[in-house]
Amino acid sequence: MQSDDFPQYGGILLQKPPGSLGSTAIATAAAAHHDTLVLSDLTLPSFKVMRDDFVSGRYTAMGLLELDKIYARQNSTAMNLEGLIKGLTEEGFRHFGSEDQRLPSLPVRAHVQAAMTTALARKHFERWMDNGFSRRFLWITFKLRDPSKIRDAVHDWKRLDFGTVVSKRPANGRIPYNMTPEESKAVQRAVKEQPGGNATAYAILKKIFCVWRWKFKEDPKRPMQLLKDLEEALSRNGDDLIL
Repeated sequence: MQSDDFPQYGGILLQKPPGSLGSTAIATAAAAHHDTLVLSDLTLPSFKVMRDDFVSGRYTAMGLLELDKIYARQNSTAMNLEGLIKGLTEEGFRHFGSEDQRLPSLPVRAHVQAAMTTALARKHFERWMDNGFSRRFLWITFKLRDPSKIRDAVHDWKRLDFGTVVSKRPANGRIPYNMTPEESKAVQRAVKEQPGGNATAYAILKKIFCVWRWKFKEDPKRPMQLLKDLEEALSRNGDDLIL
């Protein structure tokens, strides 16, 4: 959902222990959207090549299957990539350091979804709070309630079925803001423990809620049910993912 009043794209971070299917969730959700680019890794040279695809609107979202890979590099390189992601989700990325900063350039914006381990979050969280990285995202924290389901799937030689995400898009490309004051307050309560303050997380979740309302217009109770299902995973305690 685009908004003239809140134009930032923001992002979603899935924080979980290793082997909790975070990458699978991102890939499954992205499969239904032709304008989402899924990457197993991100480098500055690779983004430089595909930058114009984001400027032109061919891609409007990026799914990073393993955010940890970005930080498995020399520190200066990792920080440059972190700065790139920050720019994409908020004010827009304009220039690489090697380019002439005087050159007129269209800002590159993208919604970013990334999966990361809890170990990575513990290592960088204080710095992310200080430099504003954390506040640009909606954080979803979870673990598998029953990890044996993965072992059982391997034993049975049958992939876990995550279902199919069905994509629906409005003809004009815009979904209207459609929330009651009570629903807005419910969203505000859901993000009260989000890292880095809850203003951006609040705006992102309100946009998501409006998309739910538009997508499930034949079931008016569904958006609040989905919010309730998600609420605990947005808290500091996290939640269990039931397979």
